[in-house]
Amino acid sequence: MRPGKYIIGFSMAVIAGCLGFVLTVVGGAPVALSVTMALMALAVLVLIHLLFSLSRERRAMSEQVNDLTETVAHCMRQVTAVTQRLDELHADVTAR
Repeated sequence: MRPGKYIIGFSMAVIAGCLGFVLTVVGGAPVALSVTMALMALAVLVLIHLLFSLSRERRAMSEQVNDLTETVAHCMRQVTAVTQRLDELHADVTAR
């Protein structure tokens, strides 16, 4: 795991904890409710991060597939050109 993932996770936990603290101190909510809301906020943050990560990975995979498709198409064009050239050479040799 990359260190950035730990920093993001820690930041999410701090944000959720601050939300729970603000709900308790400023909002006057019971501690149990504040903890529940903080955990829900943490779950939402994790879900959002997961969705963005998957989207980024999907985009990278799509780019790799497109590159591979272009490479295969280029190779097929080269094989076709070589095959045509071999057919021409075979025809020339046969004619002689």
